[in-house]
Amino acid sequence: MSRSEPELPPPETASGSRASIINAVRTPLGFFALVVLVVEAVLAIAVGITEGADRTYLVLGMLALIAALILLVAAMAIWRPQSLYGQPKAIVHVNDSHDVAQRSNASDDSNVVVHLDSPNALLVDALSDGRFAEKDLKQMRRALSRVKSLVNPSLRELRDTWLRSKYDVVQIAAHVGSNGSIKLGEEELMPVALGEMVRYSETKLVVLAACDSATLTTHLAPHASMIAGTGSISSEAWDEWSSIFYSVLSAGVPLTRAYSIASAVVDLPVAMLVRNDLKLTRRR
Repeated sequence: MSRSEPELPPPETASGSRASIINAVRTPLGFFALVVLVVEAVLAIAVGITEGADRTYLVLGMLALIAALILLVAAMAIWRPQSLYGQPKAIVHVNDSHDVAQRSNASDDSNVVVHLDSPNALLVDALSDGRFAEKDLKQMRRALSRVKSLVNPSLRELRDTWLRSKYDVVQIAAHVGSNGSIKLGEEELMPVALGEMVRYSETKLVVLAACDSATLTTHLAPHASMIAGTGSISSEAWDEWSSIFYSVLSAGVPLTRAYSIASAVVDLPVAMLVRNDLKLTRRR
């Protein structure tokens, strides 16, 4: 049997080479790298044809250029990391937020911005004195059209209310047990049950106004974006943070940006995990 000669790939054409270069510099980081390579190549040629002090200046110029690029990229990585990659956000426009659940979850892409038109929200205050309810209700209504409030609900009342109406945004002020459970008086909402409620109700955002509530991440993050406490949260700091957060959201700013602005103004021990970015539209 004769062995056929392996087929060689066609030679790369000039247009193909240009296309590959364009693909490589679609991001700011790629563009910086290309500029450095071009300038370094020009300087290297210049170094080869010069002598004495001129060559020294060119070498110093090459080193200065590399140092400047390192400083610039480091600064962008610290303060504007997303700008290094230049990835535009895909936008999903919806009229009924519940109809988009399968589309947004199927994409599983945190770059997607889901527009919620007239979202439905639930505020749960399970603290004994109900101190969060009145202030948070006022703040949430700045950004959300419909907000229902439950103060010190029983486990059954919370479950029935949440699952019956399928709320887009749920905020819970409560104590979190060492096992990750939400304390509801003498009852407990276990983490697995909470995750299943979020999944079933297609909730898009869960805000946990509770100390050390980030332990619930593994149960909630697969189903919804979430904001949770990573330490001790005082009521005064939370009032200030949430006031800024919901005010910015009410202006049509996406969830991730609203969180960044509120966190930049108020040093609150909270963290956010984003499944899909959100933009809320409040009908007046």
